[in-house]
Amino acid sequence: MKRPLLAVAVLCVVASAQDRKHYLSTMPDDKGRLSIVADNIDKNWTSSEVHCKGGVLVEIWPGTKGYSIGTVIHADEVDLNEKSGEFSVRGNVKVTLENRK
Repeated sequence: MKRPLLAVAVLCVVASAQDRKHYLSTMPDDKGRLSIVADNIDKNWTSSEVHCKGGVLVEIWPGTKGYSIGTVIHADEVDLNEKSGEFSVRGNVKVTLENRK
């Protein structure tokens, strides 16, 4: 008995990482590290201001050993002052606490 052959097509949509910008830094006083991914990231080296725009993802992980919960920010735009560690967020914003992966 012949069994019918079933062909399955799988379509995967993968966002191109080539167009996304990445930025890594530490928080002031070595309080942790942060990672930023966005469509556009501009850094002003004189003022230590970082402006991020377009599907911004910020992950902040404390420097304390054994502490595995970090803050994750999704926003349309984020400005970061690296000297103070202060963030300004605009647009659609979502902030969550997540376990380190």
